[in-house]
Formats: sequence, structure tokens, C-alpha cells
Amino acid sequence: MIDEIEKHAPIGKSDHVGLLWTYTCNVDIATTKEQGAPRPNYNKANYDAMRNAFKDLDRVKDLSNLNSEEAWQKLKLKYKQVTDMYVL
Repeated sequence: MIDEIEKHAPIGKSDHVGLLWTYTCNVDIATTKEQGAPRPNYNKANYDAMRNAFKDLDRVKDLSNLNSEEAWQKLKLKYKQVTDMYVL
């Protein structure tokens, strides 16, 4: 919800004015944290194992016959599988 709007002087010789407004957004942080999925801790990830897991993907062979959307979905799935295994 926008609470107030201020009109400021134009910059230089411009006929456009600057606007400043206050926006209020109410979010219940406790509820949001409870409902959301746990955030992965990338600081404790096993990056060596992740690199090795991605080496198994032969990008030329596995992705060359796919269109961009299919290739993206395949890469996204591989990323999710690897992060689920090696990111705490």
C-alpha cells in the first residue's frame, strides 16, 4: 500500500518531476518461514563431489538433439539431483 507520494523538483531543465513514495508491505515472517522449504546451506556443500557428478553429463551427446527448453529441463533436473545429494 502506498502511504504518501512526494513530488520533487525536476533535474536540470527537464519537465519531468521526481517522485518519492512510501510503500508499506505487511509480511508475517514467522508464518513465511514455517511454510517455506528449508534453504540449502551452500557453505557446507561438497563441491568436489558435485563437480564429479556433473562430469557424468556428456553435454554434446545428451543435449545436442534436444531443443533449448528440453535441454534446460534436463540440466535443471541434474542440478536438483546433485544439490539434493551434496548440499546440506
